[in-house]
Amino acid sequence: MSVPTPPDAELDALFATAAHVVRETLVQHRHTNVPMETRGVVAAYERAGFTEHGDRRWRLAGVDHLGLELRCLAHLCHVEATAWRTGTPDEAMRAVEAEREFLASHVAAWAPLALAATRELAGSGPYAAALDAIGEFLDEEYDRLRPAPELGGHDTNGSPLPSNAGSARLA
Repeated sequence: MSVPTPPDAELDALFATAAHVVRETLVQHRHTNVPMETRGVVAAYERAGFTEHGDRRWRLAGVDHLGLELRCLAHLCHVEATAWRTGTPDEAMRAVEAEREFLASHVAAWAPLALAATRELAGSGPYAAALDAIGEFLDEEYDRLRPAPELGGHDTNGSPLPSNAGSARLA
């Protein structure tokens, strides 16, 4: 697939006078069932300093596997806890913001529905307790990372986890 660019005289003049022009054809193969959207979570892992997604054991599960996303969230929690323990509150708050962003942009985007569907299938089987614990943990994280309401603003209890702004409520 070729993406044509509209004619632009100014751009053509710049290319005509450039000392060097590099032309490259980039091809994105879609020969597997791996969606491009998973690249967003990989970029989030890399921003968080989380490298486990490159481990071969996740190759079959996929980089957007709930287990891997929860491990990334645990990594961010560890970064936050370490920053609080070492007396670097600015770094701790950056970690809180990274947790909030990761939770809102990735985990919260699909995990609640997946957990509910899986929980229904689990019935009273051995996975039910683990699924309930994961759901409770995520509910607590959603609440902990929800921005505190601004003075004069409305109460955010019960509202969906925002993906931006506001200082975090820390328990």
